[in-house]
Amino acid sequence: MKLKLLVGAAAAAICVASGPLAAEPGWYGALDAGYHWPEAIEASAGVGATHWNFSAQNDWTGFARLGYQV
Repeated sequence: MKLKLLVGAAAAAICVASGPLAAEPGWYGALDAGYHWPEAIEASAGVGATHWNFSAQNDWTGFARLGYQV
């Protein structure tokens, strides 16, 4: 419980501190990476002769952003 409170307070502090920085125009860049491990789920659907199977698997993702704030 204390860990959740600490993480929440840290996230709130970051959000409050980023406000003045976001007001200045200029270039920005960011790199994001993450990993997803979903709960087990399997589903299927079909219409007529067409049939689809869906399942979730563990996977990672990454994003890169570059832009200019006006």
